[in-house]
Amino acid sequence: GTIALILMMLIPVFTMRLIAEERRNQTIALLMSAPVSDMHIVIGKFIGLMLFLLLVIAGCVLMTFTLAAGTQPDTGLLLTNALGLILLAASYVALGLYISALTVQPVVAAVGTLAAFFGLWLVEVSAVEHDNSWRALAPTSHFQSFNVGLLNSADLIFFLLFCCTFLLLTIRRLHNNRLYG
Repeated sequence: GTIALILMMLIPVFTMRLIAEERRNQTIALLMSAPVSDMHIVIGKFIGLMLFLLLVIAGCVLMTFTLAAGTQPDTGLLLTNALGLILLAASYVALGLYISALTVQPVVAAVGTLAAFFGLWLVEVSAVEHDNSWRALAPTSHFQSFNVGLLNSADLIFFLLFCCTFLLLTIRRLHNNRLYG
Protein backbone atom coordinates (compact mmCIF):
# COMPACT_ATOMS: atom_id res chain seq x y z
CA GLY A 1 0.00 0.00 0.00
CA THR A 2 2.83 2.39 0.77
CA ILE A 3 4.49 1.70 -2.56
CA ALA A 4 1.19 2.44 -4.31
CA LEU A 5 1.06 5.83 -2.58
CA ILE A 6 4.68 6.54 -3.52
CA LEU A 7 3.92 5.62 -7.14
CA MET A 8 0.96 8.00 -7.07
CA MET A 9 3.36 10.80 -6.13
CA LEU A 10 6.25 9.87 -8.45
CA ILE A 11 4.50 8.95 -11.69
CA PRO A 12 3.32 12.54 -12.42
CA VAL A 13 6.98 13.60 -12.31
CA PHE A 14 7.93 10.80 -14.70
CA THR A 15 5.06 11.37 -17.14
CA MET A 16 5.14 15.16 -17.24
CA ARG A 17 7.84 15.30 -19.89
CA LEU A 18 6.69 12.49 -22.16
CA ILE A 19 4.75 14.63 -24.63
CA ALA A 20 4.52 18.09 -23.04
CA GLU A 21 8.30 18.51 -23.26
CA GLU A 22 8.16 17.66 -26.96
CA ARG A 23 5.71 20.52 -27.44
CA ARG A 24 7.64 22.95 -25.25
CA ASN A 25 10.90 22.32 -27.09
CA GLN A 26 9.02 22.36 -30.41
CA THR A 27 10.31 18.91 -31.34
CA ILE A 28 6.78 17.53 -31.69
CA ALA A 29 6.85 18.40 -35.41
CA LEU A 30 10.01 16.33 -35.82
CA LEU A 31 8.43 13.46 -33.92
CA MET A 32 5.26 13.67 -36.00
CA SER A 33 7.22 13.68 -39.25
CA ALA A 34 9.00 10.45 -38.33
CA PRO A 35 7.82 7.40 -40.27
CA VAL A 36 5.96 5.98 -37.27
CA SER A 37 2.30 6.18 -36.43
CA ASP A 38 0.77 7.99 -33.48
CA MET A 39 0.04 4.62 -31.93
CA HIS A 40 3.72 3.62 -32.09
CA ILE A 41 4.77 6.89 -30.47
CA VAL A 42 2.31 6.52 -27.59
CA ILE A 43 2.94 2.81 -27.04
CA GLY A 44 6.71 3.37 -27.20
CA LYS A 45 6.60 6.09 -24.55
CA PHE A 46 4.25 3.95 -22.42
CA ILE A 47 6.44 0.85 -22.65
CA GLY A 48 9.63 2.83 -22.00
CA LEU A 49 8.30 4.27 -18.76
CA MET A 50 6.76 0.94 -17.73
CA LEU A 51 10.12 -0.81 -18.16
CA PHE A 52 11.67 1.72 -15.81
CA LEU A 53 8.87 1.27 -13.28
CA LEU A 54 9.17 -2.52 -13.57
CA LEU A 55 12.75 -2.16 -12.35
CA VAL A 56 11.55 -0.14 -9.37
CA ILE A 57 8.79 -2.62 -8.54
CA ALA A 58 11.16 -5.58 -9.01
CA GLY A 59 13.58 -3.96 -6.56
CA CYS A 60 10.79 -3.64 -4.00
CA VAL A 61 9.77 -7.27 -4.51
CA LEU A 62 13.36 -8.43 -4.15
CA MET A 63 13.65 -6.49 -0.90
CA THR A 64 10.63 -8.32 0.49
CA PHE A 65 12.05 -11.66 -0.62
CA THR A 66 15.09 -10.99 1.57
CA LEU A 67 12.75 -11.82 4.43
CA ALA A 68 12.96 -15.44 3.25
CA ALA A 69 16.31 -15.72 5.00
CA GLY A 70 14.63 -15.61 8.40
CA THR A 71 10.93 -16.31 7.83
CA GLN A 72 8.52 -18.06 5.49
CA PRO A 73 7.02 -15.29 3.32
CA ASP A 74 3.78 -15.88 1.45
CA THR A 75 5.13 -15.84 -2.11
CA GLY A 76 1.64 -15.95 -3.61
CA LEU A 77 0.68 -12.81 -1.73
CA LEU A 78 3.92 -11.06 -2.68
CA LEU A 79 3.60 -11.94 -6.37
CA THR A 80 -0.08 -10.96 -6.49
CA ASN A 81 0.80 -7.69 -4.80
CA ALA A 82 3.57 -7.11 -7.36
CA LEU A 83 1.13 -7.78 -10.21
CA GLY A 84 -1.28 -5.30 -8.66
CA LEU A 85 1.48 -2.70 -8.40
CA ILE A 86 2.38 -3.22 -12.05
CA LEU A 87 -1.24 -2.82 -13.13
CA LEU A 88 -1.73 0.22 -10.91
CA ALA A 89 1.45 1.80 -12.28
CA ALA A 90 0.30 1.07 -15.85
CA SER A 91 -3.01 2.81 -15.22
CA TYR A 92 -1.25 5.79 -13.65
CA VAL A 93 1.19 6.00 -16.57
CA ALA A 94 -1.63 5.85 -19.13
CA LEU A 95 -3.51 8.67 -17.39
CA GLY A 96 -0.34 10.73 -16.95
CA LEU A 97 0.60 10.24 -20.59
CA TYR A 98 -2.82 11.51 -21.64
CA ILE A 99 -2.60 14.59 -19.45
CA SER A 100 0.92 15.22 -20.78
CA ALA A 101 -0.54 15.13 -24.30
CA LEU A 102 -3.08 17.80 -23.35
CA THR A 103 -0.63 20.46 -22.19
CA VAL A 104 2.41 22.33 -23.42
CA GLN A 105 4.12 22.89 -20.08
CA PRO A 106 5.52 19.84 -18.25
CA VAL A 107 4.84 21.38 -14.83
CA VAL A 108 1.18 21.83 -15.74
CA ALA A 109 1.10 18.19 -16.84
CA ALA A 110 2.61 17.07 -13.53
CA VAL A 111 0.20 19.15 -11.43
CA GLY A 112 -2.76 18.06 -13.57
CA THR A 113 -1.80 14.40 -13.28
CA LEU A 114 -1.30 14.68 -9.53
CA ALA A 115 -4.69 16.42 -9.23
CA ALA A 116 -6.33 13.63 -11.25
CA PHE A 117 -4.71 10.96 -9.07
CA PHE A 118 -5.74 12.82 -5.93
CA GLY A 119 -9.28 13.16 -7.27
CA LEU A 120 -9.48 9.44 -7.99
CA TRP A 121 -8.12 8.70 -4.54
CA LEU A 122 -10.72 11.04 -2.97
CA VAL A 123 -13.48 9.26 -4.88
CA GLU A 124 -12.34 5.98 -3.37
CA VAL A 125 -11.91 7.34 0.15
CA SER A 126 -15.15 9.32 0.25
CA ALA A 127 -17.38 6.55 -1.09
CA VAL A 128 -19.41 4.91 1.62
CA GLU A 129 -19.09 1.16 2.08
CA HIS A 130 -22.36 0.25 0.38
CA ASP A 131 -21.85 2.61 -2.57
CA ASN A 132 -19.72 0.56 -4.95
CA SER A 133 -20.55 2.62 -8.04
CA TRP A 134 -18.25 5.49 -7.05
CA ARG A 135 -15.61 3.20 -5.64
CA ALA A 136 -15.48 1.27 -8.93
CA LEU A 137 -14.03 4.36 -10.68
CA ALA A 138 -10.86 4.49 -8.58
CA PRO A 139 -7.83 2.36 -9.52
CA THR A 140 -6.73 2.20 -5.89
CA SER A 141 -9.92 0.38 -4.89
CA HIS A 142 -9.22 -2.25 -7.55
CA PHE A 143 -5.65 -2.54 -6.28
CA GLN A 144 -6.87 -3.49 -2.80
CA SER A 145 -7.86 -7.00 -3.86
CA PHE A 146 -4.34 -7.59 -5.20
CA ASN A 147 -2.95 -6.13 -1.99
CA VAL A 148 -4.62 -8.87 0.06
CA GLY A 149 -3.67 -11.63 -2.38
CA LEU A 150 -6.86 -11.98 -4.43
CA LEU A 151 -6.55 -12.27 -8.20
CA ASN A 152 -9.92 -10.91 -9.30
CA SER A 153 -10.74 -10.98 -13.02
CA ALA A 154 -13.01 -7.93 -12.70
CA ASP A 155 -10.09 -5.92 -11.38
CA LEU A 156 -7.83 -7.18 -14.18
CA ILE A 157 -10.43 -6.11 -16.74
CA PHE A 158 -10.76 -2.70 -15.07
CA PHE A 159 -7.03 -2.04 -15.29
CA LEU A 160 -6.94 -3.23 -18.90
CA LEU A 161 -9.87 -1.00 -19.89
CA PHE A 162 -8.51 1.97 -17.92
CA CYS A 163 -5.12 1.73 -19.65
CA CYS A 164 -6.58 1.14 -23.10
CA THR A 165 -9.01 4.05 -22.73
CA PHE A 166 -6.36 6.59 -21.82
CA LEU A 167 -3.84 5.27 -24.34
CA LEU A 168 -6.47 5.50 -27.08
CA LEU A 169 -7.34 9.04 -25.96
CA THR A 170 -3.66 9.95 -26.12
CA ILE A 171 -3.34 8.45 -29.61
CA ARG A 172 -6.42 10.41 -30.66
CA ARG A 173 -4.97 13.62 -29.22
CA LEU A 174 -1.72 13.18 -31.14
CA HIS A 175 -3.66 12.35 -34.29
CA ASN A 176 -5.63 15.59 -33.89
CA ASN A 177 -2.34 17.49 -33.44
CA ARG A 178 -1.11 15.98 -36.68
CA LEU A 179 -4.25 17.08 -38.51
CA TYR A 180 -4.94 20.49 -36.97
CA GLY A 181 -1.80 21.83 -35.57
